[in-house]
Amino acid sequence: MHLIAILNKEVKISVRKDRAELLICFGLATVFWFLVKLSQEYQTHWKFSFEYVLPQEQAFLERPPDEIDATISGSGWKLMYFSLFGRREPLIFDLQTLPVTVLERRLVIDRIQAFLAEASLEVIDINLDYIPIRSGLKGQRFLPIQLRYQVSLEPQHQYVTPLTLTPDSVLVTGPVSLLDKLDYWPTDTGRIGPLKTNYTQVIPLARNPERVLKLGVASTTLNLEVEPVVEKTIYYVPVMVSNAPDSIRIFPASVTIYCVVGMNRYSTLGAVDFTVEADLGGIAPNSQQNTVPLNLTCAPDFVKNVRFSPQSVEFFIHKGTKF
Repeated sequence: MHLIAILNKEVKISVRKDRAELLICFGLATVFWFLVKLSQEYQTHWKFSFEYVLPQEQAFLERPPDEIDATISGSGWKLMYFSLFGRREPLIFDLQTLPVTVLERRLVIDRIQAFLAEASLEVIDINLDYIPIRSGLKGQRFLPIQLRYQVSLEPQHQYVTPLTLTPDSVLVTGPVSLLDKLDYWPTDTGRIGPLKTNYTQVIPLARNPERVLKLGVASTTLNLEVEPVVEKTIYYVPVMVSNAPDSIRIFPASVTIYCVVGMNRYSTLGAVDFTVEADLGGIAPNSQQNTVPLNLTCAPDFVKNVRFSPQSVEFFIHKGTKF
């Protein structure tokens, strides 16, 4: 029994040793295969970022591409090294010293090739034939910001004051020919509400799709003051009489006004805020008619659904007097 156990142990040790040797051989083969593969030539596609420097008084009418796709050739070692440790800054085209309207394909390839010279890589191709350069005189304008959000309120609620945007305008920089066509700058679109309390939100401004206009700010703050509304009854609002002699009398001499008002002004709203008028100017002296309709000629702009009762009054002229 003891002998069998010893033999089993020796067999296991031998098997483990064989596995270790096999793994070492496999690892060495993998390393050699990897070294051989990296020594071969390959082609790959890389994106390169571009920046353009215009004369100070000029602005782009059409934004040239910010990056291009180039086909690069080189050994696996060089491609891997550049991919891991190569420079990643954008390529700069100084259009102040290069006054052209088109960057030709050959010029772009040469610029990328110079960038890759230290890495001994070769530019095979790029994904465009040329880069157009269209620019015009640069200017600036302050444009009012226009809200494009849809705002809704809960029933029986209203704005205390008109909505405010802070800032309410934006400085836009770009080609004068485009700035002259603009009357405002919109915000992004969206929905807010329904609201029943005050509300504040940062609203991003719409982006320029051509990317040739620069905004002084990227957003604005929307402020909304919201309040509930209630109906108020105001008694004894005097009726004013116009185009009538001093001897005239009217009945009734006052009316009752019903209106809808916000809670913030409910307690301060009174009869002095309204003017109800009876105009006797178009009535003949001997007319049998002694009733005249009433007109509401003055009311605060913050009240709604104003109505009054009665809507007409009777007038009486003292005997012995004339119009």
